[in-house]
Amino acid sequence: MKNLLFLLLIFLQFTNSAIASHMDKELFLEITKTGDSRKQKFLGIYLRGLLHGLESANISLLKNEGRELYCNPHTAALSTAWLEENLLDYIVKYPTIPNSISIGILSYYVLTEKFPCPKTADF
Repeated sequence: MKNLLFLLLIFLQFTNSAIASHMDKELFLEITKTGDSRKQKFLGIYLRGLLHGLESANISLLKNEGRELYCNPHTAALSTAWLEENLLDYIVKYPTIPNSISIGILSYYVLTEKFPCPKTADF
């Protein structure tokens, strides 16, 4: 019996880890609309990680290839509150986005739409 409980506990831990490692549109909307304070804190941490990851990718791409994913804004401070608000606006603007799409991908599209880089001619 103890072995069964131990295996059940291990299974539940891995299940929670898998759920926490990916956030899709559906989970994002659920947390923003009905999430308790614990889930809201989790969302803030998740969005902060997304912003840091996208910023790191942007800097690396600029350093290595001389181009950027998005041009760094000089008029807006990127914060988790800013990202959450703009993700919600983006989802309203594009209602056919599938529920299973990653919030990371949507965050990338929000940044590239809000802060596009000037086009340069390739000769």
